[in-house]
Amino acid sequence: MSVLRIIAIVFLIVSQLSIAQEREVELVPVNFNTENNEFAIRKLNNSFVFVGTAKDEFGNLMYDPKTKEAFTDLFILEDTIVSDFKIDNSDGLSVLASSYFFDGPISASENGDIIFFTNNVAGRKEKQTLGIFYTIKTAVGYSDPIAFSFNSDEYNTTHPFFDEASGYLYFSSDISCGKGGMDVYRAKWENNTLSKIDTLQVNSDSNDVFPYVYNEKLYISSNRVGSSGGYDIFEIVDNNSSALQYPFNTEADDLAILWLSDTTGFITSNRLQSSFNTTALDDNIYRFRVILPEEPVVSIDIELVDEDGNPIEAALLTVTEDASGVIKFSALTDKFGKIEGAVDTLAKNESNAYTINITKEGFIFQEQTLNVTPDDTSALSINSGSIDPKPEVLASEMELSDALDIETIYYDFNSSALRPSATKELDKLVKFLNEHPEVTIEPGSHTDCVGSDKYNLWLSERRAASAAKYVQDRIEVSSKLISKGYGENIPVVTCNCKGKTSSCSDSENQRNRRTEFKITGVKLSNTSK
Repeated sequence: MSVLRIIAIVFLIVSQLSIAQEREVELVPVNFNTENNEFAIRKLNNSFVFVGTAKDEFGNLMYDPKTKEAFTDLFILEDTIVSDFKIDNSDGLSVLASSYFFDGPISASENGDIIFFTNNVAGRKEKQTLGIFYTIKTAVGYSDPIAFSFNSDEYNTTHPFFDEASGYLYFSSDISCGKGGMDVYRAKWENNTLSKIDTLQVNSDSNDVFPYVYNEKLYISSNRVGSSGGYDIFEIVDNNSSALQYPFNTEADDLAILWLSDTTGFITSNRLQSSFNTTALDDNIYRFRVILPEEPVVSIDIELVDEDGNPIEAALLTVTEDASGVIKFSALTDKFGKIEGAVDTLAKNESNAYTINITKEGFIFQEQTLNVTPDDTSALSINSGSIDPKPEVLASEMELSDALDIETIYYDFNSSALRPSATKELDKLVKFLNEHPEVTIEPGSHTDCVGSDKYNLWLSERRAASAAKYVQDRIEVSSKLISKGYGENIPVVTCNCKGKTSSCSDSENQRNRRTEFKITGVKLSNTSK
């Protein structure tokens, strides 16, 4: 029986939105937000680079000693993993793209051959200003950063965005000849150099920042007259500006839009809805999806609590589309044990199948599969009803066959070779160990009673070692398996053996020739909750 009773209500809800003139927008905080700032996410090849708060090697926030502002660094999101942003330089070395000071957003060409970024300008002033730099990819790596000729230690130049379709680099600057605090400018990129600077007519007498172009439309963030409060995102068409509607814009600061398609993308906001943000001081990144009226929406609503009613925080849930293998949704439960959001949209009467995985250090959850089919009236349709991930607390001596749904691994008579059917079951153990480095596993092998005790002990050790080697070759920490042979001492079926004969049938002897798996140790990290 499980030590924890977890109420896991995971609904994949299919609902048809009513047709209206305004499209509905689903807005969800990304799961890599922290209690500090994350903002201005931009695309680089198949990954994303964003700006976050700088930390030293001990994890402490780094501040400007004069202004008390937190320094910023660049981070890269590859698949679901966030790490420090590094690039290969012309010396063939992979080096940190972040400096020791303020690092700003990047913009890159579609193939990543050119990267524009913001950094500090080394000058005579006591407080360093921001400038734009760019690096060009060569056969051996990226060139040393080249300073934009518009940079100065008298004013800031920042927020680059390269519109490859038009060949213009857009940026913001607070040069004194501008119309307001920060204004938007652009320069033509030709022959790997930037030409004459153009001032845009869309500038106001307030701050206009984070220029971005999608489908020939210019988007800026501004605190100009007409904003809901703080910064809003404005769409510019024929030099006419209009603020995006809620939920893109709120009374908080909303900025730095990035469209991934005509219906999906990211924005940055310091609104209060994020579970990480309760003070309206920190920026967080939000993923948005514009819901087309005719599309049923697959949504997710999960709550995890323990037997005492306490929420299970920081459990990672992923929803994968079975047909494509694409991860449609990935998020951590918040401090209330909840996850809500939009997973997918379906064409009318289209069915789909999803695999749901939940992982957290110290726990084991069974993988779940859910089929979703909208009916003719596009009403709620959940083929498998509520999802029960059957969670258990990982503990020493726990048998893993039932918990991981591993079928028993059997061997031919007098053989330690793995049967083809065994590898499928061992792959389940590989996946589990790669997700749970906190556990140590014992593959324990057994024999029938035919033959001598000494020989059977030796044979069982070979069987255990054979299973362990297959798994060890495929996991990151090989020491997490300690194989052991038990010979004929722990049979499933008790048989009387005399020499080379057994009182049991062949099928009964087969049941004794097996390998089983149990946990022999669990070492949780200090951050486990």
